[in-house]
Amino acid sequence: MFHRKPLEFLSSLPAYGDLVGIRLGRRRAYVLCHPHLVQQVLLDGRSFDKGGPFYEKLRPLGGDGLGTSPRDEHREQRRLMQRAFQRHRMAEYATVMGDVVEEQMDRWHDGQEVDLHDDLHQITVQVVARSLFSQGIPPAVITEMRASLAVFVRGFYRNMIAPFGIRERLPFPATRRYRRALRHLHSIAEDLIAERLRDEAAHDDLLSTLLAARDGDGAVTPRLIHDQVVTLLTAGGESNAAVLSWAFHLLSAHPEAERRVHAEVDSVLGGRLARWEDLPRLEHTARVVTETLRIYPPGWLLTRTAVRRAEIAGTVVEPGTAILFSPYIIHHRPDLFAEPERFLPDRWAAGGSTAGLPPGACVPFGVGARKCIGDDFATTEAVLALASIAGRWRLRSVPGVPVRPAAEQILHPERMPMRLHRRSPQS
Repeated sequence: MFHRKPLEFLSSLPAYGDLVGIRLGRRRAYVLCHPHLVQQVLLDGRSFDKGGPFYEKLRPLGGDGLGTSPRDEHREQRRLMQRAFQRHRMAEYATVMGDVVEEQMDRWHDGQEVDLHDDLHQITVQVVARSLFSQGIPPAVITEMRASLAVFVRGFYRNMIAPFGIRERLPFPATRRYRRALRHLHSIAEDLIAERLRDEAAHDDLLSTLLAARDGDGAVTPRLIHDQVVTLLTAGGESNAAVLSWAFHLLSAHPEAERRVHAEVDSVLGGRLARWEDLPRLEHTARVVTETLRIYPPGWLLTRTAVRRAEIAGTVVEPGTAILFSPYIIHHRPDLFAEPERFLPDRWAAGGSTAGLPPGACVPFGVGARKCIGDDFATTEAVLALASIAGRWRLRSVPGVPVRPAAEQILHPERMPMRLHRRSPQS
């Protein structure tokens, strides 16, 4: 059931308690179904470290990058990378975000049908590359990267479920495709780093910070730099492409919420691109993004490993035990969110129904020391991109084409054909 219908399986677990034991192949694991337990595990880094089946199968891609490194290595890596994600730099990145969004919109035509997720992925990967590495990536390379990432993710998910790592050791055609995709993803990062090393110009970006640290005490190796680039290009691009895709899908299905977004962006932007200083006035647009993150959290399943004997909800867990938690489960609990399946952006308004939520109830970026380092970057990009696109285009779902979530590395739509209709600001 978990392999075939993971979201349905996970959604059934809270009925059995706050902590539910399951089996992944022959491996015992526990699933956290209550926000208090999520908070406990994520804040106790001494007892629970990154690990478990999810991260074990991600390491061939992310290596020792920030997303997959163990606790002791993570602290130094995060300190090194934090400068690139400080809030004062978001204004610089917002300009890049606007430029990339405009380039994509210039390729659109009135009445055109597009696979929206593909087009938004072009935007989000390009934003990561230009903001953090000061280098664009050719659109054809991004298309190839996304195709390889899709092959890798399918293989990663099968490998996570399969017992004894058997799929990775046998020469199935799918295994060969998985390995080819993995090599291709690594080669893209290698090419990007090699291009920077040939560039004698000075850059004030994350890649320059990493390369400078490499020349220091040796703690930052060429391989570690490579792993950080791979992590940011794949996870950073795919996550926000999914969030924006789901946001436009939800707006297409909810005309009143869409009308309010259009009214807000027309009033604030008047047809121009959204800028950093517009964020405080894009209140409803920001609530749409938050509600989208609640309904479709990109990181739908994460794992930890107990590194010492600990107790969760009265159950003793031994070292090596896999602990799973799903923001999707928590975000869809009816005792936390009234009518959890409904798209209700105003639940996030001041004084709205979410005002008294307990800690751990809405965790699209995690909490604690391992909270996503790019949470401000991601939300800034999502709000500004949504506002800029909605100011000039009305996006409509294609009738008769179901949009289904694919729960893989990221919770993304299987495919999302949408029709583009040009619009002008209404006074």
